[in-house]
Amino acid sequence: MKRIVPALLALVMVRGVVAGGGLSSEDVTWVNRFADRMAAQCASRFDEATARLREKTGPAGERARALMAIERHVNCECLPTRVRVRATPAVVAALRTQDVAVARAFMREQAQACGALGLRESAYANCLSGEQENAFRQTHGRLPDADELDAVAPPDAAMAATCRCYSDEVQALDDATLVAEAEASYRNDQARIADPSVPRYEGRVGAILQACRRRAGAD
Repeated sequence: MKRIVPALLALVMVRGVVAGGGLSSEDVTWVNRFADRMAAQCASRFDEATARLREKTGPAGERARALMAIERHVNCECLPTRVRVRATPAVVAALRTQDVAVARAFMREQAQACGALGLRESAYANCLSGEQENAFRQTHGRLPDADELDAVAPPDAAMAATCRCYSDEVQALDDATLVAEAEASYRNDQARIADPSVPRYEGRVGAILQACRRRAGAD
């Protein structure tokens, strides 16, 4: 299965509203401007990345653009909004004075929350892609190369059923579990790059996928 990176349930996407508690009007103005800059800089980066994907055609191009849209939502909308909503006077002071320890801890918490949101939003698409590549591997004994992705067979009914089940189960996981799974998976990927004999990490999400395959009759 493909991985993304770390989280939180529903976001109140209300621009310019800060509910961090106890902020002065000056702090409210400052943190909203800070979040506006974050969003604008992020959008600029994603505009460039999206432009590079326009020439990609076929299913691989469509999937790349869909995942790019999710990443954009996570980074350019969710994260700035959480900064507005969650900032406290201490956090605003840390951001203004560039207190790295406090600011980094706050931003990491918000990034993890938004990352879990991204994991939920991309669960179905990532599952389908992974199931298609797994079917290719069973036939050819290897994963498809980048230039073969458009030739991978489209998902069948069992794959679709598996991934609907998988997505539903992933939606139900709490943020802490999703973050822990993503971090464990990332560490495992790095270990496997250094030593391919290291077993692939399955964990909670892997167990969900296997159970969904059995339910769909795909295993």
